[in-house]
Amino acid sequence: MKYSKNDLELFNEAGIYVEDKNYTKEEIENLKIQVTDYIMSQSSKEIRELNKKFSDILYN
Repeated sequence: MKYSKNDLELFNEAGIYVEDKNYTKEEIENLKIQVTDYIMSQSSKEIRELNKKFSDILYN
């Protein structure tokens, strides 16, 4: 799987540094964990918005 430029920027804004490359299933699972950890570290108001953004990227 390869992420778009917008997706890469979103990850990088969250401090999850993603490269412009194809990812293996294992690497994608690791990114999902990092995204979950990041979302959980945010305030509850931001969680819903972040969850939507990252869910669209990771699960579609």
